Amino acid sequence: MADRKLANSVVQSLSHYLLHKRTPQWTYDAKWEILLEKLGGKLIEPFQVHTLDSFKTNPVDPDTTKALQQQVEQEIANDSEFRQQLAKTIGGPMAGSRARRTWSMVAAAALVVVAVVITYLIARPSGNDPVAQPPATVTSTAEVTVTESTTTTTSTPESSSAAPASSVTGSAGPGILGDGGSLPEGTPVHLTDLPRPNDEWNFEYGDHDVQFTQYGNSVWDVLYTCSETQRSVEQQFNLRNFRSITVEAVGTDSTSDSGVAMRFEIFANDNTVEPIKEAVVEPGGSTPMEAALPADVFALTLRASLARPPDPDDCLEANAVWGSPYVVAAGS
Repeated sequence: MADRKLANSVVQSLSHYLLHKRTPQWTYDAKWEILLEKLGGKLIEPFQVHTLDSFKTNPVDPDTTKALQQQVEQEIANDSEFRQQLAKTIGGPMAGSRARRTWSMVAAAALVVVAVVITYLIARPSGNDPVAQPPATVTSTAEVTVTESTTTTTSTPESSSAAPASSVTGSAGPGILGDGGSLPEGTPVHLTDLPRPNDEWNFEYGDHDVQFTQYGNSVWDVLYTCSETQRSVEQQFNLRNFRSITVEAVGTDSTSDSGVAMRFEIFANDNTVEPIKEAVVEPGGSTPMEAALPADVFALTLRASLARPPDPDDCLEANAVWGSPYVVAAGS
């Protein structure tokens, strides 16, 4: 995780937690309290102390948030041990994903090597034979299936341990990442497998629920009715040669405050004003989404926002979830 991205993750996560502390539903979370203590022990210069105190007072002020992110980024760039402490405390799906991918590749390679050695020993003629026989031709095929899953560490626990629901049994196989022309026509590809601008995630991703039903390869982010900067969230993906997009369900999750209606919008290319698909989901509801993509598609943007102006006296929190979104390859 890059220093800037780690700093942003730390500050944004603490911003969400500090906002949540102001709600009646707040419960003590040791993970984020420890993170606050680590920052307090590191940011000891007078201007740093002032920034951190201002952030605790108003965790959604854009100037204070930006200043704190820059200070944290500078500290972790100068102190690798501090960087490791923050990364270990906050966790992160991408680091785990890379570790699993690396281990899977090593395991697969080891199995193939073992298969080759066994084949060689079987086929090799014995040195004690009076007449060496020509080695028989042995064809050995080692098939190794490696399954990689992506999980997300988040302060909000999942509400169900049931297997995620999804009609998509596979995703991007051999081919060029994000290019549906390199895949057989009709191949489904999860949005979590598509490239992103600067390889950055704005959303969380992994298995998550929409109104108690679990969906694999989902994306989501939190919205706050009392935060001017967190009433709308979006994530962009890069792609080409795909003909349609399907989201199996959109809505809020089981841990969200009631009374929050969400608007979900899908935009194609540079047009972020006129969505190709839009859905408004009332509190407690969910709905699927599906839309055809233009032939020249090169980008998709998912946006979730509050469907109605918030009550200034409320401070509600809700996760806007896109359950198992995927695109379908147009083929070559």
